[in-house]
Amino acid sequence: MNSIKTLESIDLFKLLKSAVAEAEKKSKQTKSITKTPTKTSGSRAVPHQLKKPHAWVKYTLKNALENGWESFTILQKKKDKETNIVTEEHIEMSGSILHNGSHIYENSITDKFPDGMWVSHKEAMSLSKQRKGTSHSTYAEFDAQYIEGGK
Repeated sequence: MNSIKTLESIDLFKLLKSAVAEAEKKSKQTKSITKTPTKTSGSRAVPHQLKKPHAWVKYTLKNALENGWESFTILQKKKDKETNIVTEEHIEMSGSILHNGSHIYENSITDKFPDGMWVSHKEAMSLSKQRKGTSHSTYAEFDAQYIEGGK
């Protein structure tokens, strides 16, 4: 500490800059050691109240891919970043057809998708909501076989 008093101002600034850099480096090392690892989306535990809805969406997706699906509506919300106005758009998704042993969207065979497109997990969420709301037969089947706490 006494040697600091003998340094020229330029050397003091260099020392100060070096000390700040070292302090930042040690601070980051401490944070990375004490930081708890973040969970990935696949490892998150599903809250108790959402287990049945999650299972219903999974059941709907599996059923749709195996047996096809009817047309359904997706509600898409978009927020304008400048005005903060949220607009809602209802997108009508077509029903499925059987093509080469797979259920795909009707009219989805294109140059880009020569095998067509099938329902995704996100779309199955909307399909499952519609099916539950209209008392579709698959919901009764699901409800009858669903075991609380099971998969």
